[in-house]
Amino acid sequence: MTDFDLASHSDHELRYDIAAEAVEMCADEYVAISSEAWATTPLSSDDGPFSLNAQCWQAGPCMLSEMTVGPYAFEIQPVHLDNEGPVLVFEKVLSGFEYGERGGGDIYYGPGPIYLHGHKQLGRSIGTRVTVQEFYVLRSMIGLSSDQPAPNKLIYPTSLIGRIVHAEWESVFNAVTKGQSKVTAQTFERLAAALKIALGVNPQREDIRTQSRELLFRQIQRFVVENLDSPDLSVELILREHGVSRASLYRMFETYGGIRTYVTNLRASKAMMDIWQNEAQRGIVRSMQARWGFSSGNDFNRTVRRLFGNTPKRLISGPMASGDEIDQSLGFARDFVDQRWNSASGMPASAAA
Repeated sequence: MTDFDLASHSDHELRYDIAAEAVEMCADEYVAISSEAWATTPLSSDDGPFSLNAQCWQAGPCMLSEMTVGPYAFEIQPVHLDNEGPVLVFEKVLSGFEYGERGGGDIYYGPGPIYLHGHKQLGRSIGTRVTVQEFYVLRSMIGLSSDQPAPNKLIYPTSLIGRIVHAEWESVFNAVTKGQSKVTAQTFERLAAALKIALGVNPQREDIRTQSRELLFRQIQRFVVENLDSPDLSVELILREHGVSRASLYRMFETYGGIRTYVTNLRASKAMMDIWQNEAQRGIVRSMQARWGFSSGNDFNRTVRRLFGNTPKRLISGPMASGDEIDQSLGFARDFVDQRWNSASGMPASAAA
């Protein structure tokens, strides 16, 4: 195993002060402050209007947040593409999911792995109400120089290093969420070191059997997406094409509610994206319901309501939240985003060494 010592970054006895802040945004605020990153369309839900509720922590050279946001749809357009900055953002979805198309391929972000989105690509997505944890860290702490592109990476808790990353992630978030006023630098160093190894910045040894299971799981995910609009897609077809046992397949998709639920959720998300993009077309809801394999309108409505909190028509056409206080609070919302994305500018040189 690669040495985890990052003593060159800071003294292990150093303790960081924790600065905590709670943030809330409604739909109009989020659309305004996120416009430079992507074009957002908040969706209406019986559970309440679109909103963002977050708790954020600053500790030394690192920032963390835990937020609930959505439901939403958004697009990354050519105007939104930009260069990577000095900070990397790792994410872990606790509940909900986002499904879409990015860089010419399909994507699914949901509970399970820790994600690093290395660079922006053109695409569109639709998301349920999502609760996500984010870890902001300087590139230098992960061993990447300013001109070295960060990879797109999914870190599953299936390999040895994956289990270590997830365990250290929980340690960091437990440390800041318990109301402590200080936390040791070593708490963050361990997570940074584990992420560094998982990204392959340092050579590492992997368990071949575990790696093979992960590759097979991802291949089945790709197979499902590629055949999502086929009426022949079934558990039996997946088993036959990939030579796995029924028990193994069920274990793979247990965190997604099972393979059948996984397929149904993706089909409903794909249908809702097409409805969102073509909402003015007559009969679009019924057309997409049929195209994506739902046998009846009631079945489709139940599934969409379960995922997004409202029926297909009301999700797209319902009013967005607004209020008299929006203009007054937009400044605070923008300050929050500036802090999250630009906090590295005020970090001491010793933290970025």
